[in-house]
Amino acid sequence: MAVGRIDIYTHYLMISQMDGWLKPLVFRFCDSLVQFGFKRQGKKVQKIKKCVFAASTMDRKELRLNISMKDSFMRYLAEMGYSLNRFTIVDHSHQQPVKVELPLKGDKSPRDYQENILDYIVNDDEPNKVVTIQTGRGKTFIALTAASRIGYRTFICVLGRFMDKWIEDVESTYNLEPGDLLVIDSKKALLNAIQLGQEGKLICKVIICTTTTLQNYIKTYEAQQYIGKPTLLDPSGMYAALGCGFRIIDEIHMFFHVNFKIDLYSNIYKTLGLSATLESDDPFMNRMYNIAYPKSKRYRGLAYKKYIASTALYYQLNLPTKLRWIGPQKTYSHTLFEESILRSVKSTKAYLELIATVVKNSYMNRRKDGHRMLIFASTKEMCRVIAEHLKGLYPTLKISRYVAEDDYEVLMDSDISVSTLGSSGTGVDIPGLTTVLMTSAVGSRQANSQAVGRLRELLQWPDVTPEFIYLVCQDIPKHEEYHQRKFDNFKDKVLSQRSAFSSFKI
Repeated sequence: MAVGRIDIYTHYLMISQMDGWLKPLVFRFCDSLVQFGFKRQGKKVQKIKKCVFAASTMDRKELRLNISMKDSFMRYLAEMGYSLNRFTIVDHSHQQPVKVELPLKGDKSPRDYQENILDYIVNDDEPNKVVTIQTGRGKTFIALTAASRIGYRTFICVLGRFMDKWIEDVESTYNLEPGDLLVIDSKKALLNAIQLGQEGKLICKVIICTTTTLQNYIKTYEAQQYIGKPTLLDPSGMYAALGCGFRIIDEIHMFFHVNFKIDLYSNIYKTLGLSATLESDDPFMNRMYNIAYPKSKRYRGLAYKKYIASTALYYQLNLPTKLRWIGPQKTYSHTLFEESILRSVKSTKAYLELIATVVKNSYMNRRKDGHRMLIFASTKEMCRVIAEHLKGLYPTLKISRYVAEDDYEVLMDSDISVSTLGSSGTGVDIPGLTTVLMTSAVGSRQANSQAVGRLRELLQWPDVTPEFIYLVCQDIPKHEEYHQRKFDNFKDKVLSQRSAFSSFKI
């Protein structure tokens, strides 16, 4: 008699029908997939479970693991005394997707180095591929060209704030007819598309869907399974119902846990993950990255192209005891630092003068028509204050704050944009961007790589070297630590690195 059942899909395996002895052992396997964090309660700091990189129904009758864990899970079962012949094992292939034609527009063709990447994506049946090439080398175009060559209805999963950009990219890449592109930004719209697909009435060639929509669909499905009143189609059958055979996931490192969980409900011919930076300072997260996207499946055959000059600009504090930067958990907080600056008129004035000097020397003194600058701060309020100050200095320029609630066109149309890393640190490509000033002090390898990656090679102005400038306060030890991390991180990614010391005190 079987002690359990193992169903194997393209992107995950599901364990179910477990007997009473097996179930606790199976869930014990997941102990290493739990991410912990810390929460402050009064004067005490409590260790808490943040998320689990596995999926189960609330009654724990089913457990889903990433497909790359199949071998390690099977070895674990053997070590626990459960040979595989005691299980019912069912291998599921994906259903045949809908074939479509996605012809590229006449002026669109891959570059030589992109052809190698396309071969890697298209020319085998491996269901999970990842392209982690540097920003500016055409990840989006490569993905859409791969979709054209694979020739199946394509599903593109994106963060909501990048939806408009992807719609524009799809429409500018393909020769589309009305109805060829379907945009899904709600669970209701997804349900309607699934129904049309099941009825054979879905006519689109490309579907763009928000990550949040898929997340909500899965949450609802799991809740329905728990109460025993399922009305939703199992998410793993969704792609078959939609007739999709190729899935593109944009910026896989963002909302990573959500993307990881979506894979645990995916049975589809091929997935392509896109990211410029799939690396973390956290060993646990790097292990999860390698589970979801094993290094053997990542394309790494493209040499890093260096074209950026990086500068660390030092400044000092006038009265260090008057400003704060240590948060309640005894860690550095740049948000707190900015809020502290803004509470002091004198500090705010000096800080804005420092920023204005950088703008003048690094951007205005070499500016040509079409050149743009991006400034990063941590808080919306600091973004607003910096933007308003610069507007007063340069009234003929278009200078804007850009945060989540602002229109994307603001970022694209402004001469100088002031934004946060969360809003503009990933997934945006500002034409003519010559200069980035990072006022925020952050230590994250991923965040810093994404920030410097906003700069592209300036093919229109080959004599102009893009500049990345970041501020370092001499009086804050964490700033020096973060500077060293940037220095080490950037050494293989930029043309040059230097440190400059200003006379500014804030």
